[in-house]
Amino acid sequence: MNSSKHKTVTSQSNSPLLIRGYLDVVLLPDEFSLLPAQCHFLWLLGHELADQVVWIKNSGEAEHWPQDRTVGLVCLTPEHVQWANTHRSVAIPFLRQRIPTFPFCAESHQQALITPQPKSVLPRILVLGPESSGKSTLVDYLESTIGCQMRLTIVPEYIRDYYNMLGHIELDYEQVAVSGLVQYALEKLLLSLQPSELHIVDTNCAATCLWSQILYGQYPKWLWQYALRQHYTLCCVLSPDLPWQPDPQRCQPKQADREHFFNQCLDYARQVSSKVLVLEGLGESRYTTLMTEISKLVNVKRTS
Repeated sequence: MNSSKHKTVTSQSNSPLLIRGYLDVVLLPDEFSLLPAQCHFLWLLGHELADQVVWIKNSGEAEHWPQDRTVGLVCLTPEHVQWANTHRSVAIPFLRQRIPTFPFCAESHQQALITPQPKSVLPRILVLGPESSGKSTLVDYLESTIGCQMRLTIVPEYIRDYYNMLGHIELDYEQVAVSGLVQYALEKLLLSLQPSELHIVDTNCAATCLWSQILYGQYPKWLWQYALRQHYTLCCVLSPDLPWQPDPQRCQPKQADREHFFNQCLDYARQVSSKVLVLEGLGESRYTTLMTEISKLVNVKRTS
């Protein structure tokens, strides 16, 4: 996330979202007809997003909510984002490209979600690391290699979709907070509903907090508590020993900054997992080390 213009926090300090960590009202776009499976997904996501969420389908109705309520708008197009920015709404870009269909979203899952579930014993792998350390490449590799041998659940990095939908604008503190909130909810949702044999999380809400600290000098304390509640079988922390590649979302070309972020990720990983694996080196060496560890968790073999 580009931090060149982030000198001060631009959102209101008394935002209910920033203080309490949940949205009160979620507004669906008036003119857009969601697919049934998408509606179910939003219902489930809303349950994870909030202690209380009211779903409404009319922008006029949203105007009647008190100013101290946080209104979020599910955005499917850039026009929806523009509308949100001018109507005191928090934009919530929908994962339409990364997760186009939701076969697990059925009516029966709604009751399953609000019923306490036993803690999952399936292996969970978290991938963390600084900019340009090869996280996405690693997750793509795992999907192509292990995905042909077993069912995987891969939780995508939501902030990239968020940033792209918002049109690469400079994100403010509240926008970063809501991206972390959705990241947390998305992880809980996908890991609880999709049948699989291995869970892979491509960056969780802890990274959102670390970036918030870099960009604004602060982070939502409730979001960090969410991050500390997560537990992983294995945490992979990627070393910044790959050359930094420029990207509209990147802002840490200095090696010292990348190494500092790496150490912060490493410290967090040790708090949420008893097994932390630092991946370093170029090319095949990273994959070989990781596949050795994964084979101890599940029955997989390296494929060419």
